[in-house]
Amino acid sequence: MSTHPPQPPQYTTPHARWRALATRDPHAHTSFVYAVRSTRIYCRPTCPARLARRANIDFYDSAAAAVTALPGYRACKRCRPDVVGGDKTGPPCELAE
Repeated sequence: MSTHPPQPPQYTTPHARWRALATRDPHAHTSFVYAVRSTRIYCRPTCPARLARRANIDFYDSAAAAVTALPGYRACKRCRPDVVGGDKTGPPCELAE
């Protein structure tokens, strides 16, 4: 009988990352980021923002990789993936502009 705690799921394939994103898996919070081509914004997989179409999503191992990728993505203002730890709950919606 094993007494080791279960390991968190690994998100190494696009399919596994999409599944984690679609279900907002909390274990995936810091495992990767995803970027939406149409908005040029990258988010954490737990971001409460509306989910984009799969065809418009690219996955990256880190926020730095999303920023340096072409066309260059900017961080989401809801989940703040550029901040270590980020916001796990997402701030309440605020009217901007």
